[in-house]
Amino acid sequence: MKIGMNLLSIIPGHHAGIYAHSRNLLHELTKIEHEHEIILFTNKEGYENLKVPEEYGQVKLPISGHSREQRLLAEQIFLPMYAAREGIDVLHSVDYLAPIMAPFSTTATIHDMNYQRVPEGFSWLKQTAMKTLVPLSATSADTVFTVSEFSKREILDLIDIESEKVQVVPNALPDTLIETSPTFPSELTSVRNSKYLLYVGTTHPHKNTTALIEAVAQIDPVPPLVVCGPKRSDADAVERLAVEKGVSDQVYLPGYVEDTELAGLYEGAAAYVQPSLYEGFGMPLLEAMYFETPVVASDVAAIPEVAGGAAVYFDPYDSTDIADKISRVMDDEELREELVDQGRQRLNKYSWEDSAHKLIHHLEQLR
Repeated sequence: MKIGMNLLSIIPGHHAGIYAHSRNLLHELTKIEHEHEIILFTNKEGYENLKVPEEYGQVKLPISGHSREQRLLAEQIFLPMYAAREGIDVLHSVDYLAPIMAPFSTTATIHDMNYQRVPEGFSWLKQTAMKTLVPLSATSADTVFTVSEFSKREILDLIDIESEKVQVVPNALPDTLIETSPTFPSELTSVRNSKYLLYVGTTHPHKNTTALIEAVAQIDPVPPLVVCGPKRSDADAVERLAVEKGVSDQVYLPGYVEDTELAGLYEGAAAYVQPSLYEGFGMPLLEAMYFETPVVASDVAAIPEVAGGAAVYFDPYDSTDIADKISRVMDDEELREELVDQGRQRLNKYSWEDSAHKLIHHLEQLR
């Protein structure tokens, strides 16, 4: 069977969670036993920069991964033609959207329903496109994949499809962090020997970093907070709030950092905090557990499903509760040791090998 992988939206270093999901599954598929030929369909940037296993064929479509309009047009019109020309039997799309009409079987991974549940972080145009095309992709696809039981429930609640059509293929620990040698970012040496807090992700509204700033301002003494991830326009609001709350000298936004530095930040943190209002999975939770960093997290969405008993939970809408739970984890050494131990056990629940087997199994049903 010829399996096509739709990677038209993927650019290394962008869309971190979806890129990590795709990269790790693709690498794991080279290790498990199957007899299928896999061909990747990429944009111009992906074709030049994706470090893909040599076992895969690769077809470049003449579009930029930075252009949403080009991606949407190519996905619905040109990708089916390119894939048909390659003799594809089933095309798997990794980023929500699949061709709605195609002369072969199609599947798509819908990671969450954030564009519906927390639309504040999306432009009107993107919201409209997602609200139109995601349901069409899901209903026309032969199988829909997602990354957690929570996201499966969300999909079934918001899209009119059968439960049996939605299959859970979970994320796991990104291999780039396992394989790296940790270093500490030189621009953050002032916090290296302190009991600092770490958050990894964007500053989109649903990530709730403003509530985290408000919580940190209530802790005495105020701990340093490192907010690590791609800087976007909404980062300005986070920085303004830090100034307003009088904690700007303790809040650091270094932006995107390389894996080696991210590993160093995880290793040195007193606690990892996940304040999100909405997550379809939350890979940083597993990353923190791998580096034996205690986790404090929201009690909503997929977060409790992923972290289980390896986290202390707070109400993300209550900054005082966030502050109290952070303080408790920072001050209680016995609790910290228990969380680290629970984290080691929790990591065993998630495996890219298992997820790759599940993906191939369900794709094989479509031959």
